[in-house]
Amino acid sequence: MVELRPTQQDEYVRVFQLMRENMEGPLREQGVLWDQAWAEKNYASNDNYCVFVASRWLGFISLEWGCSSVFVHTLQLTKFAQGSVYGYRIYEWLLQQADVRGVTVVRCKTFRDSPLVGLYQKLDFSVVGMEGILVALEKHI
Repeated sequence: MVELRPTQQDEYVRVFQLMRENMEGPLREQGVLWDQAWAEKNYASNDNYCVFVASRWLGFISLEWGCSSVFVHTLQLTKFAQGSVYGYRIYEWLLQQADVRGVTVVRCKTFRDSPLVGLYQKLDFSVVGMEGILVALEKHI
């Protein structure tokens, strides 16, 4: 069973290390350099949750809740957890949280050429815009 709990201060080193490991290559392919200070500044004020399975740390998700929507800033999973059922379990948890909060729209962005675009579309997300190297997606729930 997947457990999500608020990120503790001492977990942020691990969080940003994983984010860098997962994103530095794709960013470089787009001609963008990784900026650690920017990442730390932009994610610090969000609702951040670490993901665990049987006490094993698998990654984190960063969310920004609005009145009627939630924006998923990032979902980062370890190599072990990528491509497994864990991402879907996190998605189910997110939908439950959205229901409790009365949220009706889930939004996110990913790289235009990412295979995740197809995955999001299978989950009934629609492409709603292009922003440079990113594609914006949303799902009405």
